[in-house]
Amino acid sequence: MIEMVLKKKILIILLALIGLALIGVILYASGSLNNLLGSGKKCVITGCSNEICADSSAQLVSSCIWSNKNACYKGAECKVQSNGECGWTKTAQLTQCLMR
Repeated sequence: MIEMVLKKKILIILLALIGLALIGVILYASGSLNNLLGSGKKCVITGCSNEICADSSAQLVSSCIWSNKNACYKGAECKVQSNGECGWTKTAQLTQCLMR
């Protein structure tokens, strides 16, 4: 009887571990794992017109040529995206502004 109870407990633990492993694979494949664990990147707004969202360790330069689209980024959010890279968070407002 004790053996049967022990086997059931072991089976439950194994199934739970398999479930957690599957969740990890799904999160990794969807890119959401970076959001949960954090990528360690620090995103900064840079460029002559603050139009670039990049990793703080990146050495980027912009052309410093003004475009009306640069103003679209004024209220936009620069952060690590689901792919683990720094970028502008796509909102309806930002998308609409960039399409003008």
